[in-house]
Amino acid sequence: MSGDYLRDLPNSQQWLDANKDLFQHLTDVLRLLDPQMYIRYISIKDFLPPDIQPACGAWYACAINQDMTMDGIAHLDRSDYYCGLNVVVGWGDYTSSKLVLWDLGLVLELLPGDAILFLSRIITHNTVDIQGGVRNLVNCFVHQTPLSWKDKKVEELTGSKRRGGPGKYDKKGKGKQVVQIEPKEKKRKREDSNVDIGDLDKGKQKQIEESDGEMDEEMGGILNTDDEMEIMYAAHDGEDEESD
Repeated sequence: MSGDYLRDLPNSQQWLDANKDLFQHLTDVLRLLDPQMYIRYISIKDFLPPDIQPACGAWYACAINQDMTMDGIAHLDRSDYYCGLNVVVGWGDYTSSKLVLWDLGLVLELLPGDAILFLSRIITHNTVDIQGGVRNLVNCFVHQTPLSWKDKKVEELTGSKRRGGPGKYDKKGKGKQVVQIEPKEKKRKREDSNVDIGDLDKGKQKQIEESDGEMDEEMGGILNTDDEMEIMYAAHDGEDEESD
């Protein structure tokens, strides 16, 4: 919980409650747009106490900017999850505004009520050309720190880092299950950059094969999202059996 949230109680919680349906709708959009990102975000819930949960649907917190009429300063949100999508929604009596995504060379017009999801940590951005009135916005985000904390908790339980490779889920206590994650041996093809020009003339292209097992070894035994989901479900199954 942020200092601003605690300082503004109970108004801050009332505002979050009033916009609960909006956050759920945006969460549903994220779930359809990027299911793995959605799972990555909500995976922290099992490690948090019931009274401390993400404040904005799948996103852990939000920032509110009010009474905007001037151009913003181009910036990166350096505390956000390094490859995570945030979502920005504007409201107010303005008629139009533009979001500049400098690294992509894009300028997007955003009207009141429009929502946009983008990588705020790696794409330099700012709002410009606010017309017709005052613009307010809510920016929902996930910081890197809580996800890194959660990943350490998973590593303590499984003995493996995130994103691939073998590992165990061994949660001490009666009725808990141990899950062995086996490396997958599907063959993966990728293009070989050393292509002979003669082969290109014949429409041929060299390919090399590399097993997922070799890739897992290179990545140092870290869990991917599918493995993380399997561990989460196994943990819940164990708790259900114990409660029976």
